[in-house]
Order: sequence, then structure tokens, then C-alpha cells
Amino acid sequence: MGDDAYACQGSRRLERLTWPAFQAAAQTCGSTVVWPFGAFEQHGPHLPLGTDALFAEQILDQVLETFPQEAPIWRLPLQSIGFSPEHLGFPGTLSLPAELLIRSIETVGAQLAAAGFERLVLFNGHGGQIALLQVAARQLRAAHPSLGVLPCFLWSGPKGIGELIEEPERSEGLHAGQVETSLMLQLNPELVGP
Repeated sequence: MGDDAYACQGSRRLERLTWPAFQAAAQTCGSTVVWPFGAFEQHGPHLPLGTDALFAEQILDQVLETFPQEAPIWRLPLQSIGFSPEHLGFPGTLSLPAELLIRSIETVGAQLAAAGFERLVLFNGHGGQIALLQVAARQLRAAHPSLGVLPCFLWSGPKGIGELIEEPERSEGLHAGQVETSLMLQLNPELVGP
């Protein structure tokens, strides 16, 4: 791949490439796009509405920094509003319909496949849309067999993470609990309320 695509990419963001650099990136052997997904929902009275989105974006950026510069991996802009109907009773929660989110993934994925990208990773920070992204990935893969699609949930990643989470949070869910609060204190302590 030409140096122009890497020179333009900044922090591996596709939106910072020119169209010729985008075309060159798509045609690179092993070309992979990661799309971070979050949510815009209540996280208790002490964490920001964009908690899941902040986690997905910041952790993805830190991981991408560990790859060699020549690795053919780029990212899409964050999809910060997700599928959160279970939280609509709380002020500030915004949620997209499942059909709209699935259709968006299918549409963008089809365009990436047409451009020549080989892989799409759906990097998800919101537990309420795991199954939805799995469905979107299967449908996209069926429609575009040349595109490998992998839904990936942030909290399912590191081996052994489950053993670090205390009960009852491990069995009842992470939402706005000690684990999310601890991670936010590490990444953005100024955003954690009392």
C-alpha cells in the first residue's frame, strides 16, 4: 500500500483519508475496518450518558496505537447512539430502533465490501445490543461473503475478566456498577459524579 494512505490517516480514522487513500486502503491485503458502537443512556446518577460510547472509542484508540504503523487497520467514526429501549424511562436516554441500526450496519458494510475491504469488526461497548449486532453481522456476511464480519463486545474481551468482577455484579450485570465506574475513573475521572 502507498505511503499516502498512512500519511493522511492521522489516528487510523477513515474519515481523515482522501478518496484515493481510502481506495488504496481498501485494496490492501488484510484490510480491516473497526466500527465502534456505544449507547446514549443513563448510567446511574454518577456516570455520563455516553459511558458505553466513551469506553468503546477510547479503548479502541488505545488498542489501535499498539499496532505497527503498516498494519492495514482503520476505524470508522463512533456510532454513539445505539439500541437502548430498556432505558427510555430515564431522561437523557436516546435510542434507535433495532431495524434502523441493523440497516445502517448492512448499508455501511455493503459499501465497505464494494470498496474492497476484507474485514469489518463491530466493536461494541453496550451490552444491550450484543444480540442485535450479532444478527446484523450474520445478515451482512450472508449478503457479502467476501467481507468477514466480527461482532465484538468490550466486556467479553480479556481472558479472565469475569473472575475479577465481584458478585452480585458478575451475575446481575455491569451497568453503572463498580466495573464501569472503575473504568471511567481510569479513563475520564472528571466525568464521575458523587
